[in-house]
Amino acid sequence: VDHLPLHRIMLKFEREYGWKVSKATMQSWIQQASRKLAPLLACLQTLIQYSSYLQADESGIRVQIRREKNRKKWKMHKGQMWVYYDPIQRLVLFDYQHGRAKKHALEILDKYVGKLQTDAYRVYDSIAASTPDITLVGCNTHVRRKFHEALKNDKANSEKVLLYFQ
Repeated sequence: VDHLPLHRIMLKFEREYGWKVSKATMQSWIQQASRKLAPLLACLQTLIQYSSYLQADESGIRVQIRREKNRKKWKMHKGQMWVYYDPIQRLVLFDYQHGRAKKHALEILDKYVGKLQTDAYRVYDSIAASTPDITLVGCNTHVRRKFHEALKNDKANSEKVLLYFQ
């Protein structure tokens, strides 16, 4: 949730606690924690896949990566944080991927059976169309937004519908 590069975390440790931690040490901590938490992540993913109702969304996230040829130079990459939320069990799975392609969503949704609530991103439409066990459910926030935009064209009818949303 609090996406921070390592150098900012290092500065925060030094500023708030007086700790000077090297980048190599921080990287080692992350790698060790990642290995130890892997079984919990696999369990969470299974629980998410077997829930009967999921909400899914993806958001762009800027990630700093090293260039291949010159290991000292950095460039920015726009990755995607795919988020799957089971509101019944209150479980959240954050799944970072390098892109926004269908294959990334299928890594989580390939075994899914149930209702999937999303925005109108075509990847989810495509997955639901090819998977009969998924029932795609629209998002009322996105629908409401369209009626709000329509106020300038048809104020009376738009206000009537917006009252239903309230």
